Amino acid sequence: MTTLGARLLCLLYETVLVGGMVMCTGLVYGIMTDQRQSMQGRLPLQLLIFAVIAAYFIGFWSNKRGQTLAMKTWHLRVVTADGSPLSAGKATQRFVLSWLWIAPGALAFLLHNTPPTSPGTLGLMLGLSLLFYAGLARLLPDRQCLHDVLCHTRLIKVPK
Repeated sequence: MTTLGARLLCLLYETVLVGGMVMCTGLVYGIMTDQRQSMQGRLPLQLLIFAVIAAYFIGFWSNKRGQTLAMKTWHLRVVTADGSPLSAGKATQRFVLSWLWIAPGALAFLLHNTPPTSPGTLGLMLGLSLLFYAGLARLLPDRQCLHDVLCHTRLIKVPK
């Protein structure tokens, strides 16, 4: 078992790593497409960034070690319920379901029915969604996140 705090610290480190990947992807895309302003080619860039993030997580989770770079630092590993490494299909399922944390903020956004007036409002909604999702883990079996429960995967602590 892993503590919620260790998972959140790993998530914070993962955010820094993924942020760097997103910036590099955007730079390469901008150079290759001769992008002159941010709205030009926005959808293809967003799809490319999503694909790069998916490849990062699915690739690392489905290798024998089952660890991303941040998970190695925090000595965490993702395994199936029986303790075996994830297949590419199971890693893909976990990646897709791991986006469930956005659901409460997206629902609040849809119910509000108007776009947020500032980036801070959207950030607040997503931050509250993340806190809700992390709090939900305290109520679920073995304190695993909802996507791990649904995928029959779990995070384990790896001895140093």
